[in-house]
Amino acid sequence: MEKKVLFDWDQPYVSGSGAIKKGIKLIIYGVAKVLNLPGFMPKEIVRESDDYAEVILKINDMYGVETVIGITDSVKEARMDTVTKMIAAGYDVRRHIHIGEPPDPNRQRLWEPPLHQLPHTWHYDEDYRNGKRIELEPGELPIWHFDRPHGIKDYINFLYNEFYTPVKKVD
Repeated sequence: MEKKVLFDWDQPYVSGSGAIKKGIKLIIYGVAKVLNLPGFMPKEIVRESDDYAEVILKINDMYGVETVIGITDSVKEARMDTVTKMIAAGYDVRRHIHIGEPPDPNRQRLWEPPLHQLPHTWHYDEDYRNGKRIELEPGELPIWHFDRPHGIKDYINFLYNEFYTPVKKVD
């Protein structure tokens, strides 16, 4: 097959009933987060996060990016099959620990086995999205979050800017 793809770009489409259902779930989720009420997580948000992780892993494989995945205990318990598949596929999967309670954005983060990740790396993806470029020290890794699918454009831009060498087109 020729390495050529046609993209059809129409106006975004979401059915009225689908938008209302998703909107109500997101409002309830938002209120629960603001009131610090545990337990409610819309399936759509979980599915988006899972789909995003799968796409990122495929993109990383295509680019030859070595992928290290830090997974919290709660995510591991909820998605044990996925974690098992990631390990079987050869990804470096580590336990990820937050010490302290949300919403503190600066609570301590650890990985087992340990990684050298200082606090300025913890929000690398958000900083990148906001135009701030963080200088990494030797051994530090840029951190991107699987649980933030809205960052896909920024991740692809990051890969493109950091690792891609454009091929000159011949006229």
